[in-house]
Amino acid sequence: EVRGAYRIESSYRSGLAAVIADFRRQFRLFLLSGDNDREREVLQPLFGEAQALRFEQSPADKLEFIR
Repeated sequence: EVRGAYRIESSYRSGLAAVIADFRRQFRLFLLSGDNDREREVLQPLFGEAQALRFEQSPADKLEFIR
């Protein structure tokens, strides 16, 4: 018998979409995260290209990507 459940959702600051859009006009952006891809559906429209989002990245993965 389930007596309760928790649901934890991410929230983003207002204006985030505008900031990312401004940066996208000047740069090619990538998101490197050690977290899972649960937020992919929310972030994908902001970043555009599917390959711009990289989840479950270790610190070594992130360093290698930057190099």
